[in-house]
Amino acid sequence: MLGVVSGYMGKGKTDFSLMVAEWLWLDGNIKHIVGNIRVNLENSIFAPYYYEVSTLSELILHIYKHRNETKAFIFDEASIHISHRKGMSSNNMTLIHLAKLIRKLKCHFIIISQRPEGIDKDLRELMTLHIHKESKNMAFVRELYGDSPETYYIDDITQTKIPFDTLDPADFIFDIKDKDMPEIMRAISKNMTYDKFEKVII
Repeated sequence: MLGVVSGYMGKGKTDFSLMVAEWLWLDGNIKHIVGNIRVNLENSIFAPYYYEVSTLSELILHIYKHRNETKAFIFDEASIHISHRKGMSSNNMTLIHLAKLIRKLKCHFIIISQRPEGIDKDLRELMTLHIHKESKNMAFVRELYGDSPETYYIDDITQTKIPFDTLDPADFIFDIKDKDMPEIMRAISKNMTYDKFEKVII
């Protein structure tokens, strides 16, 4: 799944994205949740299963380390970190490579952005799901794949049980450049040990 969760400020996009990951985890569809969202997991059942990242290298290393297990990566505040604007084209190209890369590593990808139109067109074309938060307890869902894609509403949405910091800016640094992504893709295809792969990234 490459999903985009959109909606105006205060509509509960981050909460719902974590809820989607929570549903996937509870149903046994994923083993890990990865995100650039700051959480407080003290005394939480999710403590062993959530991994916070703030750089691209941390993300790639973590999902490669757990490459044989299904995961979900939630990328919050995407409109701050990427844009279709020319000045951020390098980050966009890196993210397009990342979307293809993490699919090979059994990882779902959930992008949170106020406006999906702000995301690069090439990345939007890879989307398989668009969720628009109408309000905190209602979402409009549109599937973007298959012969008969569905559109429907979800209502009575409750809060996630993953406690997160609503004021956290969701920092994320692209410390790997677009030009380096093909080499990383080749390393992944070789299925090398984690120690060897780590040397490629660091």
